Amino acid sequence: MLFNKLLFQCGIIAASSLLSGMTFNHFHDNGLDVIRKPAVKSSYQRMETQDPKKSKQLSIDEAYTLFKTKAAVFIDARQEVLYKMSHIKDAEWIYHQNAKENPRLKDYKKDQLLIIYCGGPKCEQAEHLVSELEELGFTGVFLFPGGMDEWRAAGYPIVERNKKE
Repeated sequence: MLFNKLLFQCGIIAASSLLSGMTFNHFHDNGLDVIRKPAVKSSYQRMETQDPKKSKQLSIDEAYTLFKTKAAVFIDARQEVLYKMSHIKDAEWIYHQNAKENPRLKDYKKDQLLIIYCGGPKCEQAEHLVSELEELGFTGVFLFPGGMDEWRAAGYPIVERNKKE
């Protein structure tokens, strides 16, 4: 009977020691992580799935700032007839389908800031031209997905052919 009482008291002491140690560890600044925290792994997984192309896109505000400061060349990727009808003021024209053969590309430095646009968010011609230019080694190429639609809606400078002609 004395042995059972002694064994019970040792169990109580061990359990209370374990409980107080775990409590101390939990609230201590340098305590050990007993429970794994998967937050680091999940945030890393989210970063892996980010689309790198999205980071090379400009908002209307970013594009207009570069336009005002003349820090970039704007390039219209649409067909020539559409470019001649209307385009962003001072923009140049390079049609996406024959970009690789275009002699104007020699005028640009490989790291020059080039902003490519087309008709609007549903137009894919600018995306094709961005890909072509990147394949040719241009590193300062950005996509302005809003294109002429967003530029015109914002009231920013455009060149339009006279409709009376």
